[in-house]
Amino acid sequence: MKEILNYPRLLRALYREKTIFLIAVIFTSLMILTGALLPHDVRKSLMEMLYEKLKDVEFSVTGIFMNNIRSTGIIMLGGIIFSVLSFILVGLNFLVLGAAMVTLAPEHGTAFMIVSILPHGIFEIPAILLSFVGAMMITKAISVRIAGREENVSAKVLLLETFALFVLMILPLLIAAAVLEVYLTPWLTGLIAK
Repeated sequence: MKEILNYPRLLRALYREKTIFLIAVIFTSLMILTGALLPHDVRKSLMEMLYEKLKDVEFSVTGIFMNNIRSTGIIMLGGIIFSVLSFILVGLNFLVLGAAMVTLAPEHGTAFMIVSILPHGIFEIPAILLSFVGAMMITKAISVRIAGREENVSAKVLLLETFALFVLMILPLLIAAAVLEVYLTPWLTGLIAK
């Protein structure tokens, strides 16, 4: 297990899967842009949907962390069904992000929008992006196994690398995001709102 859970090996694996990473970055960027370009009433509906979802999340480090673990876990496990669910969930997340950016800025000011999203988003957005990459790595592993193709990397190794991705990168990012979202973001938004 120790040989799997090490950063250099994980970084080599991510570099090897750079096409998957590029697909994830392009898709999420397009979803942010799409969310930003949606008509105002649709953006408002998305924001209401977001507020409704977040209403059930306990505003604590543990509550936010568990919500984000659940979300990224579901995204990654969506790779089992060929990442269809993963594309939908990630697409919705980044669509809402684009809508939030364009909706918050005119209502509360650009500075408020930035401090509402950026401090914890620096960690949470890469965690979601990496969970999406993990989902596509799982899909690749299953496809390789089903097709019986010879690949540079076996399905087993891909799955182990996906596990390492979750433990070594996604979990630490989500912990940092939860701490910042609970302690730093409210303080910064309070400063801006005054």
